[in-house]
Amino acid sequence: METATPDARPNTQTKHCECCGAKFEAPVGRRGRPQVYHHPNCKKIMQLLSWLEDCIMDENFQPTKTRAGILRSALWNMGNQVNAK
Repeated sequence: METATPDARPNTQTKHCECCGAKFEAPVGRRGRPQVYHHPNCKKIMQLLSWLEDCIMDENFQPTKTRAGILRSALWNMGNQVNAK
């Protein structure tokens, strides 16, 4: 007797947003790319984080020690705003 593989799950499973973790139902009978984010803002946040990481990791980005501290503080502040909700 064969058992179903994890990839053979029905389309009615609950999925989680990759950004905020909110649950949403997977669409049934719908074609195309599966939903990854439950809200357009979640998609935008993930795009901005990816873009920001690319900018920071660029070899031409070399802020002074003072400016690096200011940027670090701003990023820390944004993290605290996420935790405050």
